[in-house]
Amino acid sequence: MEITIQNGNIETAVQIMSALPEFSSPYNFGEINNRLKNVPHLNLVAYMADKPIGRKPNLRQQKKLILV
Repeated sequence: MEITIQNGNIETAVQIMSALPEFSSPYNFGEINNRLKNVPHLNLVAYMADKPIGRKPNLRQQKKLILV
């Protein structure tokens, strides 16, 4: 199966984190929105067969790229 990567939204990020057992207390929509608000960011989402399977948010703070 082919994996595609696209720019995602907060709703998809919450959906992915809720489905992963690694996150015992995943962030909710409000928490993610507050972290990304007014911060240049890129929210990459990996899809397999049109189903979101992973995410990688990237925040930019003071000319440095912070990987979260």
